Amino acid sequence: MYIAVGPDKSIPVGNIIGIFDTDTSTLSSADTKKFLSLSEKKGITESAGNDIPKSFIVYYDGKKQGNRKNGDIKVCFSEFSSLVLYQRLKSGIIKTEIESRGIL
Repeated sequence: MYIAVGPDKSIPVGNIIGIFDTDTSTLSSADTKKFLSLSEKKGITESAGNDIPKSFIVYYDGKKQGNRKNGDIKVCFSEFSSLVLYQRLKSGIIKTEIESRGIL
């Protein structure tokens, strides 16, 4: 199952490490600012839309092999709020997938 994080971007639910509110996480943590700055310098950030980002998703960009995830870590900025993305994760469309993987 996938979650739509922007008009042209979807991420496999099982590859998501975390979903973060852009304002809250960057205002309260110098470590988050440093992480995002380093991610940008490494070229592993992307944008899922053209509007001002309200959240960012940290995920594996690769395939799962058993319980291990292979691939690079990526950061995707989304114009959707973290609450909207969380509600999408909890929606009936993918609720079964989330429960079976123990994500929430």
